[in-house]
Amino acid sequence: MPIIYKIHLARNAERDIEYIFAYLMRERPSAAAKFIYKLEASPARLNYNPARFPKIRERTTRRHTYRRFLFLSYRLVYRIHRNKVLLLRVFHQAQLLRDLE
Repeated sequence: MPIIYKIHLARNAERDIEYIFAYLMRERPSAAAKFIYKLEASPARLNYNPARFPKIRERTTRRHTYRRFLFLSYRLVYRIHRNKVLLLRVFHQAQLLRDLE
């Protein structure tokens, strides 16, 4: 039987999502609704075998392994700990990676 991973949002990820949503509401309200609708469904793909997504290329000072999941034009950066997936950051693919945790 496959392991089902629980997804937890870090506070930074919550702030990222709030910022993206607010920006989209100002610039393109229809895109904001699409963003939230698809975001609610997409991380569910991380529930099963989250290690299948690639490791991030950026160097980090932490000893953890970080992975990324592409969603629309955004990167969802997370790490796996036992049977949990901790979603750390959500940012546009054109942006450089900022602090993770």
